[in-house]
Amino acid sequence: MDIRNKTINMLAGKSLKDLYDFYCDILFNGFLPFWEKGGLDKEFGGVICELGENGKVKNDEKIITFQGRGLWLYSDLFNSFGGENWLENAKNIHEFMLSHMYGGKGRWYEKVTRQGQPASGVGIDIFGWLFAAAGLIQYYKAVGNDEDLKLLKESILAGLAKYDMVNYTGVEIEA
Repeated sequence: MDIRNKTINMLAGKSLKDLYDFYCDILFNGFLPFWEKGGLDKEFGGVICELGENGKVKNDEKIITFQGRGLWLYSDLFNSFGGENWLENAKNIHEFMLSHMYGGKGRWYEKVTRQGQPASGVGIDIFGWLFAAAGLIQYYKAVGNDEDLKLLKESILAGLAKYDMVNYTGVEIEA
């Protein structure tokens, strides 16, 4: 059967409209309110990464991977749907990341305290650096700041350089 020219109207036994409605409901009525209630740090900025099922903070350390993901999410919501609230959330995360988590030369601190003090050194796992870059790409699309474009390129290049090192394992080896 040749399906190249066939229009797909169903996926997993549901219409595409039903799937769209289902996922919009989960995103806008479940996921986002949950994280905005406890995960967005209105006091110090950024995203608190570890919440319990009830939305209460379990650990208030902030990890660069979550900051980059949060920046990407709220910037993409703004880019896709508009809405100043999405952009404000992205700005909150962006300011925290740049003020407290950037380690220079495209590298990022893996973890910081809720207030932004380093809880670890500059990360040796490049995934956090690349999540930061992904967030900066969406944020650049939202606000058009050339400094963000420069920083995201720097982060990608630093990640590639680290990955290309012969001894790169992605995990810290204790002596």
